[in-house]
Amino acid sequence: MEKFLFVVAEYIIAFIIVFVILFLLIAFLFTKSKFPDTIKGFFLVLASFIYSPFVYFKNSLISIADFRLKTEDGEQGTKQYLLQRFLTSLNALLAIIVIIIITSGIITAWEILLPPKYLREQNDALEDRLNELTEQFNLVNPDVEKMEKDWNEKKTELINNYKKENENISNKALNENKNIEQKLNSNSSTVPFFNSIKTYLNQNENQYRVDRYEEIKKEVQTYIDRQDLATDSKGSLKKYSENWQIVMIKQYEKNNFGDIEYRERIQPDYISKSTTVRSLIDQISNTQNQLSNLKPALKYKFDESILALLSTFFSVIIVIWLVGLILELLWLSVDIANNVNKIRQHKEPNK
Repeated sequence: MEKFLFVVAEYIIAFIIVFVILFLLIAFLFTKSKFPDTIKGFFLVLASFIYSPFVYFKNSLISIADFRLKTEDGEQGTKQYLLQRFLTSLNALLAIIVIIIITSGIITAWEILLPPKYLREQNDALEDRLNELTEQFNLVNPDVEKMEKDWNEKKTELINNYKKENENISNKALNENKNIEQKLNSNSSTVPFFNSIKTYLNQNENQYRVDRYEEIKKEVQTYIDRQDLATDSKGSLKKYSENWQIVMIKQYEKNNFGDIEYRERIQPDYISKSTTVRSLIDQISNTQNQLSNLKPALKYKFDESILALLSTFFSVIIVIWLVGLILELLWLSVDIANNVNKIRQHKEPNK
Protein backbone atom coordinates (compact mmCIF):
# COMPACT_ATOMS: atom_id res chain seq x y z
CA MET A 1 0.00 0.00 0.00
CA GLU A 2 2.79 2.41 0.92
CA LYS A 3 4.60 1.62 -2.32
CA PHE A 4 1.41 2.28 -4.28
CA LEU A 5 0.88 5.65 -2.59
CA PHE A 6 4.52 6.55 -3.19
CA VAL A 7 4.21 5.82 -6.90
CA VAL A 8 1.00 7.87 -7.14
CA ALA A 9 2.57 10.82 -5.32
CA GLU A 10 5.73 10.74 -7.41
CA TYR A 11 4.00 10.42 -10.78
CA ILE A 12 0.76 12.25 -10.03
CA ILE A 13 0.34 13.83 -13.49
CA ALA A 14 1.09 10.61 -15.32
CA PHE A 15 -1.25 8.75 -12.96
CA ILE A 16 -4.12 11.16 -13.65
CA ILE A 17 -3.64 10.93 -17.42
CA VAL A 18 -3.53 7.11 -17.42
CA PHE A 19 -6.52 6.94 -15.05
CA VAL A 20 -8.66 9.22 -17.25
CA ILE A 21 -7.76 7.28 -20.42
CA LEU A 22 -8.50 3.90 -18.81
CA PHE A 23 -11.74 5.16 -17.27
CA LEU A 24 -13.01 6.51 -20.59
CA LEU A 25 -11.97 3.35 -22.42
CA ILE A 26 -13.60 0.98 -19.92
CA ALA A 27 -16.75 3.12 -19.69
CA PHE A 28 -17.07 3.12 -23.48
CA LEU A 29 -16.51 -0.67 -23.81
CA PHE A 30 -19.12 -1.54 -21.17
CA THR A 31 -21.77 1.12 -21.82
CA LYS A 32 -21.28 2.00 -25.52
CA SER A 33 -24.55 3.74 -26.44
CA LYS A 34 -24.95 5.02 -22.89
CA PHE A 35 -21.37 6.29 -22.73
CA PRO A 36 -22.34 10.02 -22.50
CA ASP A 37 -24.88 9.23 -19.78
CA THR A 38 -22.23 7.22 -17.93
CA ILE A 39 -19.79 10.13 -17.96
CA LYS A 40 -22.54 12.52 -16.91
CA GLY A 41 -23.65 10.20 -14.14
CA PHE A 42 -20.08 9.79 -12.92
CA PHE A 43 -19.70 13.54 -12.46
CA LEU A 44 -23.14 13.74 -10.85
CA VAL A 45 -22.05 11.10 -8.35
CA LEU A 46 -18.96 13.16 -7.57
CA ALA A 47 -21.11 16.27 -7.25
CA SER A 48 -23.53 14.47 -4.95
CA PHE A 49 -20.65 13.68 -2.63
CA ILE A 50 -20.37 17.44 -2.03
CA TYR A 51 -24.00 18.41 -2.54
CA SER A 52 -25.70 15.70 -0.44
CA PRO A 53 -24.13 16.59 2.93
CA PHE A 54 -25.41 20.15 2.67
CA VAL A 55 -28.91 18.93 1.78
CA TYR A 56 -28.79 16.68 4.83
CA PHE A 57 -27.45 19.57 6.94
CA LYS A 58 -30.32 21.77 5.74
CA ASN A 59 -32.87 19.06 6.63
CA SER A 60 -31.24 18.70 10.07
CA LEU A 61 -31.66 22.40 10.71
CA ILE A 62 -35.30 22.18 9.61
CA SER A 63 -35.87 19.30 12.03
CA ILE A 64 -34.34 21.43 14.78
CA ALA A 65 -36.69 24.28 13.81
CA ASP A 66 -39.66 21.92 14.17
CA PHE A 67 -38.52 20.72 17.60
CA ARG A 68 -41.03 21.23 20.42
CA LEU A 69 -40.75 20.64 24.14
CA LYS A 70 -44.24 19.15 24.18
CA THR A 71 -45.13 16.71 21.42
CA GLU A 72 -48.33 15.09 20.35
CA ASP A 73 -49.64 12.21 22.40
CA GLY A 74 -48.93 9.77 19.64
CA GLU A 75 -45.23 10.51 19.72
CA GLN A 76 -45.11 10.51 23.50
CA GLY A 77 -46.71 7.10 23.48
CA THR A 78 -43.99 5.47 21.43
CA LYS A 79 -41.45 3.30 23.18
CA GLN A 80 -38.58 5.21 21.48
CA TYR A 81 -39.57 8.63 22.84
CA LEU A 82 -36.23 9.43 24.50
CA LEU A 83 -34.27 7.98 21.58
CA GLN A 84 -36.09 10.29 19.17
CA ARG A 85 -35.33 13.23 21.45
CA PHE A 86 -31.69 12.17 21.67
CA LEU A 87 -31.34 11.89 17.88
CA THR A 88 -32.86 15.33 17.42
CA SER A 89 -30.35 16.65 19.96
CA LEU A 90 -27.56 15.03 17.94
CA ASN A 91 -28.76 16.94 14.89
CA ALA A 92 -28.38 20.16 16.89
CA LEU A 93 -24.96 19.01 18.08
CA LEU A 94 -23.98 18.32 14.46
CA ALA A 95 -24.90 21.90 13.54
CA ILE A 96 -22.73 23.21 16.39
CA ILE A 97 -19.79 20.99 15.40
CA VAL A 98 -20.01 22.04 11.75
CA ILE A 99 -20.08 25.74 12.66
CA ILE A 100 -17.13 25.22 15.02
CA ILE A 101 -15.14 23.50 12.25
CA ILE A 102 -15.94 26.29 9.77
CA THR A 103 -15.05 29.01 12.30
CA SER A 104 -11.83 27.28 13.27
CA GLY A 105 -10.94 26.74 9.61
CA ILE A 106 -11.51 30.40 8.71
CA ILE A 107 -9.40 31.60 11.65
CA THR A 108 -6.67 29.07 10.84
CA ALA A 109 -6.66 30.09 7.18
CA TRP A 110 -6.41 33.75 8.20
CA GLU A 111 -3.49 33.02 10.52
CA ILE A 112 -1.77 31.02 7.78
CA LEU A 113 -2.35 33.84 5.29
CA LEU A 114 -0.65 36.36 7.57
CA PRO A 115 3.07 36.17 8.41
CA PRO A 116 3.89 34.73 11.87
CA LYS A 117 2.80 36.98 14.71
CA TYR A 118 6.30 37.36 16.19
CA LEU A 119 7.62 38.48 12.79
CA ARG A 120 4.80 41.04 12.44
CA GLU A 121 5.55 42.36 15.91
CA GLN A 122 9.26 42.52 15.12
CA ASN A 123 8.52 44.36 11.87
CA ASP A 124 6.24 46.86 13.66
CA ALA A 125 8.92 47.49 16.30
CA LEU A 126 11.56 48.08 13.61
CA GLU A 127 9.27 50.44 11.68
CA ASP A 128 8.53 52.40 14.87
CA ARG A 129 12.26 52.54 15.59
CA LEU A 130 12.98 53.72 12.04
CA ASN A 131 10.35 56.47 12.31
CA GLU A 132 11.79 57.58 15.65
CA LEU A 133 15.35 57.68 14.28
CA THR A 134 14.20 59.54 11.17
CA GLU A 135 12.44 62.17 13.29
CA GLN A 136 15.58 62.67 15.36
CA PHE A 137 17.70 62.90 12.20
CA ASN A 138 15.36 65.46 10.63
CA LEU A 139 15.52 67.49 13.83
CA VAL A 140 19.32 67.58 14.19
CA ASN A 141 20.61 67.33 10.61
CA PRO A 142 19.42 70.80 9.43
CA ASP A 143 21.50 72.44 12.19
CA VAL A 144 24.57 70.43 11.20
CA GLU A 145 24.09 71.22 7.52
CA LYS A 146 23.74 74.92 8.29
CA MET A 147 26.89 74.93 10.43
CA GLU A 148 28.84 73.09 7.72
CA LYS A 149 27.58 75.47 5.07
CA ASP A 150 28.48 78.52 7.15
CA TRP A 151 31.93 77.14 7.93
CA ASN A 152 32.67 76.19 4.32
CA GLU A 153 31.48 79.49 2.89
CA LYS A 154 32.42 81.95 5.65
CA LYS A 155 35.19 80.30 7.65
CA THR A 156 37.66 83.23 7.35
CA GLU A 157 34.99 85.76 8.21
CA LEU A 158 33.82 83.77 11.21
CA ILE A 159 37.35 83.34 12.55
CA ASN A 160 38.18 87.02 12.07
CA ASN A 161 34.98 88.05 13.80
CA TYR A 162 35.76 85.70 16.68
CA LYS A 163 39.31 87.09 16.98
CA LYS A 164 37.96 90.62 16.90
CA GLU A 165 35.45 89.80 19.59
CA ASN A 166 38.20 88.19 21.69
CA GLU A 167 40.35 91.27 21.27
CA ASN A 168 37.49 93.50 22.44
CA ILE A 169 36.89 91.28 25.46
CA SER A 170 40.62 91.22 26.24
CA ASN A 171 40.97 95.01 25.93
CA LYS A 172 37.95 95.50 28.15
CA ALA A 173 39.47 93.23 30.81
CA LEU A 174 42.88 95.02 30.55
CA ASN A 175 41.29 98.45 30.90
CA GLU A 176 39.26 97.27 33.87
CA ASN A 177 42.39 95.87 35.51
CA LYS A 178 44.21 99.19 35.02
CA ASN A 179 41.46 100.94 36.95
CA ILE A 180 41.54 98.24 39.63
CA GLU A 181 45.33 98.55 39.88
CA GLN A 182 45.10 102.32 40.37
CA LYS A 183 42.44 101.85 43.03
CA LEU A 184 44.42 99.19 44.92
CA ASN A 185 47.71 101.14 44.73
CA SER A 186 45.97 104.14 46.33
CA ASN A 187 45.29 102.04 49.43
CA SER A 188 48.51 101.33 51.32
CA SER A 189 46.98 98.35 53.16
CA THR A 190 46.31 96.45 49.93
CA VAL A 191 49.52 97.34 48.02
CA PRO A 192 51.65 94.46 49.43
CA PHE A 193 48.97 91.88 48.70
CA PHE A 194 48.30 93.27 45.25
CA ASN A 195 52.01 93.36 44.31
CA SER A 196 52.52 89.75 45.42
CA ILE A 197 49.43 88.64 43.47
CA LYS A 198 50.43 90.60 40.38
CA THR A 199 53.98 89.17 40.50
CA TYR A 200 52.59 85.62 40.84
CA LEU A 201 50.20 86.12 37.93
CA ASN A 202 52.93 87.64 35.73
CA GLN A 203 55.15 84.67 36.43
CA ASN A 204 52.41 82.28 35.23
CA GLU A 205 51.39 83.98 32.00
CA ASN A 206 52.83 81.27 29.74
CA GLN A 207 51.08 77.94 30.36
CA TYR A 208 51.16 74.74 28.31
CA ARG A 209 47.40 74.23 28.47
CA VAL A 210 44.50 76.64 28.69
CA ASP A 211 42.78 75.11 31.74
CA ARG A 212 45.85 75.96 33.86
CA TYR A 213 44.72 79.59 33.95
CA GLU A 214 41.53 78.53 35.73
CA GLU A 215 43.59 76.64 38.31
CA ILE A 216 45.88 79.62 38.90
CA LYS A 217 42.91 81.97 39.31
CA LYS A 218 41.41 79.65 41.94
CA GLU A 219 44.73 79.51 43.80
CA VAL A 220 44.91 83.31 43.87
CA GLN A 221 41.30 83.69 45.03
CA THR A 222 41.84 81.13 47.77
CA TYR A 223 44.87 83.12 48.90
CA ILE A 224 42.78 86.34 48.87
CA ASP A 225 40.03 84.75 50.99
CA ARG A 226 42.58 83.90 53.69
CA GLN A 227 43.83 87.48 54.02
CA ASP A 228 42.58 89.98 56.56
CA LEU A 229 41.31 92.59 54.10
CA ALA A 230 38.20 94.66 53.63
CA THR A 231 35.43 93.06 51.61
CA ASP A 232 35.65 95.55 48.77
CA SER A 233 39.43 95.08 48.55
CA LYS A 234 39.00 91.31 48.33
CA GLY A 235 36.37 91.83 45.62
CA SER A 236 38.72 94.06 43.62
CA LEU A 237 41.61 91.60 43.90
CA LYS A 238 39.36 88.70 42.79
CA LYS A 239 38.07 90.75 39.89
CA TYR A 240 41.65 91.51 38.90
CA SER A 241 42.48 87.76 38.83
CA GLU A 242 39.34 87.02 36.82
CA ASN A 243 40.23 89.64 34.23
CA TRP A 244 43.77 88.29 34.13
CA GLN A 245 42.39 84.83 33.34
CA ILE A 246 40.24 86.26 30.53
CA VAL A 247 43.20 88.04 28.96
CA MET A 248 45.42 84.96 29.23
CA ILE A 249 42.82 82.69 27.67
CA LYS A 250 42.28 85.02 24.73
CA GLN A 251 46.03 85.36 24.27
CA TYR A 252 46.47 81.58 24.45
CA GLU A 253 43.79 81.11 21.77
CA LYS A 254 45.46 83.71 19.53
CA ASN A 255 48.86 82.05 19.80
CA ASN A 256 47.88 78.36 19.71
CA PHE A 257 44.52 77.89 18.00
CA GLY A 258 44.08 76.55 14.48
CA ASP A 259 40.94 76.16 12.39
CA ILE A 260 39.75 73.13 14.36
CA GLU A 261 40.07 74.85 17.74
CA TYR A 262 38.45 78.03 16.47
CA ARG A 263 35.55 76.00 15.10
CA GLU A 264 35.03 74.40 18.52
CA ARG A 265 34.66 77.91 19.97
CA ILE A 266 32.60 79.41 17.15
CA GLN A 267 30.35 76.36 16.69
CA PRO A 268 30.39 74.67 20.11
CA ASP A 269 27.51 72.31 19.21
CA TYR A 270 28.97 71.11 15.92
CA ILE A 271 30.97 68.14 17.21
CA SER A 272 28.19 66.74 19.40
CA LYS A 273 25.49 67.27 16.78
CA SER A 274 27.58 65.94 13.88
CA THR A 275 28.45 62.87 15.97
CA THR A 276 24.75 62.40 16.70
CA VAL A 277 23.91 62.70 12.99
CA ARG A 278 26.53 60.09 12.01
CA SER A 279 25.25 57.76 14.72
CA LEU A 280 21.66 58.24 13.53
CA ILE A 281 22.68 57.53 9.93
CA ASP A 282 24.32 54.27 11.00
CA GLN A 283 21.31 53.28 13.10
CA ILE A 284 18.87 54.15 10.30
CA SER A 285 20.92 52.11 7.82
CA ASN A 286 21.07 49.12 10.20
CA THR A 287 17.32 49.31 10.87
CA GLN A 288 16.56 49.51 7.14
CA ASN A 289 18.78 46.47 6.52
CA GLN A 290 16.94 44.54 9.24
CA LEU A 291 13.61 45.47 7.67
CA SER A 292 14.87 44.44 4.22
CA ASN A 293 16.03 41.08 5.57
CA LEU A 294 12.68 40.61 7.29
CA LYS A 295 10.51 41.43 4.25
CA PRO A 296 10.84 38.01 2.50
CA ALA A 297 9.43 36.31 5.61
CA LEU A 298 6.45 38.70 5.71
CA LYS A 299 4.86 37.58 2.45
CA TYR A 300 1.20 36.56 2.50
CA LYS A 301 0.74 32.81 2.03
CA PHE A 302 -2.30 32.79 -0.26
CA ASP A 303 -1.74 29.25 -1.55
CA GLU A 304 -1.43 27.73 1.94
CA SER A 305 -4.42 29.74 3.14
CA ILE A 306 -6.58 28.48 0.26
CA LEU A 307 -5.47 24.92 0.98
CA ALA A 308 -6.50 25.40 4.62
CA LEU A 309 -9.95 26.61 3.52
CA LEU A 310 -10.31 23.65 1.15
CA SER A 311 -9.24 21.33 3.96
CA THR A 312 -11.91 22.87 6.19
CA PHE A 313 -14.51 22.50 3.42
CA PHE A 314 -13.76 18.80 2.93
CA SER A 315 -13.56 18.24 6.69
CA VAL A 316 -17.09 19.60 7.01
CA ILE A 317 -18.28 17.31 4.22
CA ILE A 318 -16.65 14.24 5.79
CA VAL A 319 -18.03 15.03 9.27
CA ILE A 320 -21.55 15.50 7.91
CA TRP A 321 -21.27 12.27 5.91
CA LEU A 322 -20.04 10.21 8.86
CA VAL A 323 -22.31 11.68 11.51
CA GLY A 324 -25.25 11.86 9.09
CA LEU A 325 -24.95 8.21 8.10
CA ILE A 326 -24.84 7.17 11.75
CA LEU A 327 -27.86 9.33 12.58
CA GLU A 328 -29.82 8.05 9.61
CA LEU A 329 -29.10 4.45 10.66
CA LEU A 330 -30.31 5.27 14.15
CA TRP A 331 -33.42 6.99 12.78
CA LEU A 332 -33.97 3.95 10.57
CA SER A 333 -33.90 1.74 13.66
CA VAL A 334 -36.48 4.04 15.29
CA ASP A 335 -38.72 3.86 12.20
CA ILE A 336 -38.42 0.07 12.12
CA ALA A 337 -39.29 -0.15 15.81
CA ASN A 338 -42.32 2.14 15.31
CA ASN A 339 -43.52 0.10 12.32
CA VAL A 340 -43.12 -3.15 14.24
CA ASN A 341 -45.07 -1.64 17.12
CA LYS A 342 -47.87 -0.51 14.77
CA ILE A 343 -48.08 -3.99 13.18
CA ARG A 344 -48.42 -5.53 16.62
CA GLN A 345 -51.13 -3.07 17.61
CA HIS A 346 -52.96 -3.80 14.34
CA LYS A 347 -52.94 -7.56 14.90
CA GLU A 348 -53.93 -7.55 18.56
CA PRO A 349 -57.69 -6.65 18.04
CA ASN A 350 -58.10 -9.61 15.66
CA LYS A 351 -57.10 -12.08 18.31
